[in-house]
Amino acid sequence: MKCKEIKKTLIDYIDGNIDNDLKMILKEHLKHCKTCSEQVKLLDKVVEIYRKDSPFPLPDEMGKELLKTVKKYCKK
Repeated sequence: MKCKEIKKTLIDYIDGNIDNDLKMILKEHLKHCKTCSEQVKLLDKVVEIYRKDSPFPLPDEMGKELLKTVKKYCKK
């Protein structure tokens, strides 16, 4: 898979919403691609910080916008 295709699946990968075959392909790609690997680390950190340290719940609209922005970024 190429980076462009990988980026389209990163959110699902981080959320654990992909099948095992695709998961293995992604893991293999991430071993050899520093750019995609760094992107996963960054997205993972954002998700972790929000889930762990969020002092208040995110308003629905803001949550939707954040998710939309992250998905847009991953499709680049």
